Amino acid sequence: MPDIFLETYKNKKTDDVYGFADTEVREKIPEGASSLNPLATQDEIEDIWENNARTGVHQLFDINAPVTAVNNALYEKTTTGYRVYNTTAKSYSQIRIPLVLPKNTDIRLTGHISATSGAGNFSIDYSDNGSDWTTLPLTGTGGATTGELDYDVTGNTGNHNYYRLDVYCTTGTNTTGDITASNILITDKNDTSNAVTDYAETNLQLTQNKVSYEFNAKTGVHNLLPVLFSKVKDSNAGGTWADNVYSFRGIDYTLTVVNGYVTEIDVNGTASQESSLALYSRSNNPFVVKKGSYIFNGCPQGGSDNDYKLMFTQTVSGSAVTNNDYGDGVAVNVANDNNSGVTVVIAEGKNVDHIKFKPMLRYAEDTDSTFAPSAKTNLELTNIAPTCDLICTAGNYKAVNDEIALSADVSNYNQLAVVCCRNNSNDGLQTFPIIVSFMENNSYHLFRFRYNTDAKYIQVQYKSEGNKFVVTATDLDASEYGIRRIYGIR
Repeated sequence: MPDIFLETYKNKKTDDVYGFADTEVREKIPEGASSLNPLATQDEIEDIWENNARTGVHQLFDINAPVTAVNNALYEKTTTGYRVYNTTAKSYSQIRIPLVLPKNTDIRLTGHISATSGAGNFSIDYSDNGSDWTTLPLTGTGGATTGELDYDVTGNTGNHNYYRLDVYCTTGTNTTGDITASNILITDKNDTSNAVTDYAETNLQLTQNKVSYEFNAKTGVHNLLPVLFSKVKDSNAGGTWADNVYSFRGIDYTLTVVNGYVTEIDVNGTASQESSLALYSRSNNPFVVKKGSYIFNGCPQGGSDNDYKLMFTQTVSGSAVTNNDYGDGVAVNVANDNNSGVTVVIAEGKNVDHIKFKPMLRYAEDTDSTFAPSAKTNLELTNIAPTCDLICTAGNYKAVNDEIALSADVSNYNQLAVVCCRNNSNDGLQTFPIIVSFMENNSYHLFRFRYNTDAKYIQVQYKSEGNKFVVTATDLDASEYGIRRIYGIR
């Protein structure tokens, strides 16, 4: 194996929180070699990648795929194939199994046909629209047999959208048949192994399923509708609030709140007039929904305009357009980014006995209506750029009773970075993290240093009154480390 060279280089000294590191290491691979296989040439690597992209696995036939029976066919699944038969007089019986095949690829189909009565055979069909099917030309040892036959045929898949394997039991008029197809293997033509193995998705399927990856990047979560409890309270002032219970026109809305967000609304009572609870209001607390196609659900079964409903309201050309869920979900199409409202509505005179609303908005591709709490999508999470704010005046805080005034509320951040240095410069720069959730009033935070061969420390205490740190203990002298800056990170 070629040598791996390590190159060390000095980082430019900077005057910010990211300037702590003195050195970094980079790995250099000799010219013409690969980090995956340093002995392989570039041409060999390209050949390997091309072949593995098409297949990457041996078996392209999935015996666990759904089976469609045609013309009163009966079938039984075996370990490596199927028994296909009929008990009524038919000219033929047939089963169809969907295939996922690489396009424009030479493939090979092998298997064994054993016909107890009638004749059996295989075919691979293709379609561009899922309804009009054509038999794929295959050459080699194959065809219908009335006894025993080992199939070994090859052909090119072409550029089509759908493929399937057909297994026939051909009987002739007014007779029955019984055939068994076993040891079914579909593989790349260049794969010469006849071993029948389990099916797995090809590398091409796994890495180029664009629709699946785009969908998961957009969502990554099930429910796109976060309902913040504090905003709900601000949006509903017509009734009365008692903790998490809102009462309005004879109806009590009891909100289940988890980490500040509403996950369920229990509704009980008789409405003296139409009663409602706004989860989002178009005017003062809008839900900003992006252009796209969605499904809105969360109303209990049995709703109607005269009973109860969950209402989604868009603003279209200046007017309100509603989509109501009565219990089965409703499609919501958003032509442009929109300020929308979401409201629970109980009709006048309607009595409800602790029915539960679980509002949810999901992408139309997501067919699962099961409620889940909202969370940020993968795309939102990956697009969040961390911020780093200097929240104190740069100095050299090291003496007992030195105060470090903070210019921002620490609750705005997830973490603080306490930057220490030697001699009030960037020389020997070090940083220490503080998790904000650990910063209770009067809590102590101890930072230990290794200065030359000596162990040193400085301790500070957080004071919420005045929003500051105070140095409470240290063994540092004037020439040694001190706290220079504190950053808030979120």
